[in-house]
Amino acid sequence: MSLECYIKDALPFGHEFEIINLQSIPRETSPITFPKREAEDVNGKTVKTIKTQHFVALCFEEKVVFALEIVVYFSLNSANNGPVERLLFVSKADTNGYCDLRLDIGQITKSIIAYILAISPGHYLRAVKPLIRKALSGAKIIKRSTSVQRALEILSNRPLDSKGITSRVKIPDQDLYVSFPVPTEIVTKVSLFTRAEPQYLFSNSSKNPRKHVLSGDKLLKWWLKIVDQIVVEDFDNKTKATLQIPGEEKRVISNYLRNTAYQNWTVGDIFSESPQDIALYRIPLFPDDPKGRFLDHLISDGRISKVNVLTFWTELQARQEFRLGSTVSVIGVSGKYIGRCNEPERTDIIIPTSKKNFKNLKNYITGEEYDTEEGAEEAYMNIRDIFDMHYSTKMIKVIGNHHKIATTKRPEINTINVINTLSVHRKPKS
Repeated sequence: MSLECYIKDALPFGHEFEIINLQSIPRETSPITFPKREAEDVNGKTVKTIKTQHFVALCFEEKVVFALEIVVYFSLNSANNGPVERLLFVSKADTNGYCDLRLDIGQITKSIIAYILAISPGHYLRAVKPLIRKALSGAKIIKRSTSVQRALEILSNRPLDSKGITSRVKIPDQDLYVSFPVPTEIVTKVSLFTRAEPQYLFSNSSKNPRKHVLSGDKLLKWWLKIVDQIVVEDFDNKTKATLQIPGEEKRVISNYLRNTAYQNWTVGDIFSESPQDIALYRIPLFPDDPKGRFLDHLISDGRISKVNVLTFWTELQARQEFRLGSTVSVIGVSGKYIGRCNEPERTDIIIPTSKKNFKNLKNYITGEEYDTEEGAEEAYMNIRDIFDMHYSTKMIKVIGNHHKIATTKRPEINTINVINTLSVHRKPKS
């Protein structure tokens, strides 16, 4: 099923929207947790970590109005015969208040997460950019590390085409990427960190009086409802679902779980089996992650190998970014995914040819200033023109099919935010 099929039932009936659906090339990266000796299999092979980023934006009446960023990790051992873990980290989500319709942002967010959960693991694992392309080490190609003298020597030995121009070397895909077998057994995890902020993806959008930022407490409940629905619909009944509020009493945390539909929610996290586990080996590091900054602090203090998970969560609460009176939380899910498994359609996702191109495309949206409606319009026109000129494609059009959402204008649009850091880049200049 396409993203259009997933999201149309969350959009107001009869209204046309457009979707920007970007994905980076899967690439091998550093482990998200500090590796122990146990990270090696019986043959001495180390665990491989594959990382891919998704960025989805929703447009209405030629304006970008909502965006969601998700990072997908696969952890598998290089012998291809051990446990495989897939982790979805919900990185950032934001609205800007420039949509004239009342949107059910919760259902839109849930639909996008469900769509990404349903993407077949083979989609990510059949062509992965390795950390080191060993096949190219002896090839006569020019790389960044190639000296000027060696580059000139390589060029001088290449044949000329019919116009007298030095021919380019065509490198087969099998020399650029590596593939991994599609796993039959996989543990799927979902993780997100919630803290209310004025904006995350749309710079200065908090200056729009129609944008309403949820408080930390309401934001936690909002996300908890979304994740709870996903667990009920797409995971088996043995799935571990957890909520952690650093520094808060267990009794208080449990109160948030009273009205969840899934009955097996617990206080804690999905990363450790025991509070006495050493945090260094259990707590993962994600992009723009306050947990990672705290681990860096523990390294500078010389305590990194001694602090257990219980102490880690307790001390994390004392950090300045947690002491602003707003409720923050870590929500996690770990279990067997039993939902759909789809191979994305070619026309459904734009996959730029490099990490740089992916960032540039995303920055055409996140690099605008959203203090006025003009920013939302500029972002839309930027990405529309780039798609047309460089990718010979258009945004995905979708007609809303949700009858219960009122389509009248209203004075303010709710916004939601996840994680902790706003990172804004200006759009690249043509």
